[in-house]
Amino acid sequence: MNLKEQRYVCKLAEIGSLSIAAQELYISQPALSLYISNLEKTLGVKLFERVGKKFVLTYAGELYVEHAKKMLALKESFDIELASVKRGNKERIRIGMQSIRSSSLSPILIKRFTDEFPNVDLIWYEGNYGNMENRLTNNQLDLFFCNCPYFKSEFEYIPIFNDDMLFLVNKNNPLIRNAHYSRGMDYPWIDLRIFENERFILFNEGQSLRSFANQVFEECNLKPQKVFLLKKMSTVAELINLGFGVGFNFKSYLQYIKDIRNLAFFSVGKTIKNITFAAVHLKKRKLTPYEQTVIEMVKGMF
Repeated sequence: MNLKEQRYVCKLAEIGSLSIAAQELYISQPALSLYISNLEKTLGVKLFERVGKKFVLTYAGELYVEHAKKMLALKESFDIELASVKRGNKERIRIGMQSIRSSSLSPILIKRFTDEFPNVDLIWYEGNYGNMENRLTNNQLDLFFCNCPYFKSEFEYIPIFNDDMLFLVNKNNPLIRNAHYSRGMDYPWIDLRIFENERFILFNEGQSLRSFANQVFEECNLKPQKVFLLKKMSTVAELINLGFGVGFNFKSYLQYIKDIRNLAFFSVGKTIKNITFAAVHLKKRKLTPYEQTVIEMVKGMF
C-alpha cells in the first residue's frame, strides 16, 4: 500500500516550507515542487497558495488533507497489523518525554522496558508540551509524560506528581525587600506587579513553563514591558543568576541548575501555583498493558 501522494501533500501542509518538507521526505526540493504541481494539474485545482515563503492550503487543499490523513491512518493501522502477523505478534509503543526531564528519566526507563519486553518496538520522542500534544492528536504518539499547564477534553491525564512554580530573582535586586511569608507557603510571597519594568526571561511558546507564566500574568493583570525569549531552562536560570532579568521555574527543576547561590525564590499570584506532571493519552483510546507498565515505571521514580 503506497500513499506517497498523500504523504507529500500532508507533510507540506504540516511544515509550510517546501525546502524543509523535502528534507523530511528525503527528496529534493525541485522534485517535491514538481510533484505538487503535477498533482494540482491532475486534480484541476490548486491545493496550496504561496503566502510569502510559506505554502498555505486552499479550501480544496484542506479537503484533500482531511481525507488524506484518514487514508494514512488506515495505512498505518494496516502496517501495524501486517507487521504483527509477520513478526509473531510483535508490538510497538511510542512514548514521549518532556525534554527537561528526559536526561534523568529516559535512560533508566528505556533500559528497563526493553529488558523486560525485548519483542516490543519502543519508539522514544523528546520534546515540549506543545509538540507532544500535536503528535498525540496526529497519532504520532501513544502516550507522553509532561507538565500540563492546562487540560483538554479530548485527552486523559494520569497524575504522577504535583510541582510548584517559583518566581526567580537575583538576590541583589532591591525589589525583593517587598517579599513576605504567608501561611501555607513554603516560599515568601511577592507581588509580581512591582516587577513590571524588569526584564522577564521567558520560555518560548509551546513550552509548559511559558503557558503557566502566561496564566500568572493574566491573573495578576500584568503585561511585562521587556521580554527576552529562550528555550533552555539552564540558560534562563544562569541569566537570572547574573542579574540579567527575572523569570520562572519549577521546584523540581532546581536540581538541574548548576549554581543557585545568587537566586532568590518566591511564590506569586493569588494562590499557590501547582502544576501536574502527568501521563497523557487520547481519551477515546484504551491503554495497552505495555503503556500501563510504562506509567507504573514512571510513578515508581517519584
